[in-house]
Amino acid sequence: MRLALFSLLLTPVAFSQSEAPPVIEAASIKLTDPAIANNGSSFNDDPGRMTGRNWTLRSYILIAYDLRPYQLTGATGWMDSDHYDIGATLEPSHDAAGDAASRKKAESARVRRALQQLLTDRFHLVLSKGSKTVPGYALLATKSGIKATSVEPGSGPSRSWNNTHLTAKRCSMDCMIGFLSAQFNQPVANLTQIDGYYDFALDWTPDDARSRSNSDSQAPSIFTALQEQLGLRVEPRKIPVDVYVIDHAEHPTEN
Repeated sequence: MRLALFSLLLTPVAFSQSEAPPVIEAASIKLTDPAIANNGSSFNDDPGRMTGRNWTLRSYILIAYDLRPYQLTGATGWMDSDHYDIGATLEPSHDAAGDAASRKKAESARVRRALQQLLTDRFHLVLSKGSKTVPGYALLATKSGIKATSVEPGSGPSRSWNNTHLTAKRCSMDCMIGFLSAQFNQPVANLTQIDGYYDFALDWTPDDARSRSNSDSQAPSIFTALQEQLGLRVEPRKIPVDVYVIDHAEHPTEN
């Protein structure tokens, strides 16, 4: 079955010597208090520390490996139902290279590597990695070209959005890909051949809201909005993606 699903032979996930996980000085894993389980979930990667609240093992794997839900299979039973709080303190980082945005990005990656190691050590997590082709989208430029303000990269990109509006600063097309992948919950390939960084805004109406309203004044669908407001379009494509399979996991060992 697995050979039919995956286009590449699955291989165990492990750290290379150049990706050695940072030292975890102290860590705590406990079941989330049922009394606060409905208060939402959060994950903070402050310098030298990670704090996760009210996530399942499946969700922690998605965070640790920076995956979308369609990239992970094999989570069954308690892995998708039991919620945990995780706290850990890391050995201080001595890397002060780059600007503030670069250091923040490097520290977030360091925290994720530490979380990967914590899941391996405490949940006895074993993953295999492969590749498969799944339905997705290609992002392309329209004939009119991009409709956005070209800017210098500065301190790095920033994005904020809700269900109807996106504001992006210093955003590349790869940055846009991340937003669209989250909106569609499907992979999106950047085929625009557009380089550089841009400031732009996007307004749209989700399909479910459009079906409930007969108003002509509402914003267009996200597909139409991309074309009209940004000079971009998406079309369905089969996209190859990395995928991870949970081969083994256990309830976490005691603190």
